[in-house]
Amino acid sequence: MDVCKAIIWLLAIHFGRLDQILGERLQQQIGLLRLHCVLWTLQTSLDGPTLLSTLNYLVTATFVNFNPALVIGCSNILFGRTRVVDGKATIIQGMEQLTTAASMCYLQTLSHLMVIDPTSEVIEDTRGRYAEVFPRSTNPNEFQFSHILRIINWALRGHHPWEDQWEIEWESYKPPSNELITVAHALTNVTWIIKRTGGELVPDWILHFVLHSLSRSPLPPASVVTDCLSIIALNLDCDPLLPVTLGQRCVCI
Repeated sequence: MDVCKAIIWLLAIHFGRLDQILGERLQQQIGLLRLHCVLWTLQTSLDGPTLLSTLNYLVTATFVNFNPALVIGCSNILFGRTRVVDGKATIIQGMEQLTTAASMCYLQTLSHLMVIDPTSEVIEDTRGRYAEVFPRSTNPNEFQFSHILRIINWALRGHHPWEDQWEIEWESYKPPSNELITVAHALTNVTWIIKRTGGELVPDWILHFVLHSLSRSPLPPASVVTDCLSIIALNLDCDPLLPVTLGQRCVCI
């Protein structure tokens, strides 16, 4: 059992049902302990299965508590196991699943930070590191997380018309449920940022994602539908709740 789950499990045994008695204060304390546990694991563990388990936990989380160090922790795992030379990607053998999970958590935490603290120094720092690891000549198709990488690229440095390899299309996009949930929520954050900074229209590639998701049969998970409807509302200049309050998806940290 990895360290993160072990600590949470011991806390659950120790506190038992006290959360029902002590209420919100205890919930906050447990949430902070979970956050510290996740951060400690991301920053110190070198064990692949432990890191993967922690990332899989993090990607299902709704951020009641948040620390910008989460962005750094996720990016360190992604950047440290990925190399791009002359536009060709190399991932350390056996680390494909870990880098995919890290890319999802990086997108999730980065887009969240951009909404709650757009002037954070962490955003500028990670933008510089991203540019070093993934130069503009990178072919994102070589990554199994190519759609996630394209969204990260757009969020950090936008898109230029001559960079055709970074264009985002959704026709063949059929990800697992956890990835779809992460992408939908991140795109809601990106849309919120665009509208907040004076953008008049939501980019077509985001609206195409909405149409692609809502036309699926059966419909995607409820949180994806909620995020898609939020994007439509923002595009119509409505004022839905901040995206950070949406999508109570699984667990809170």
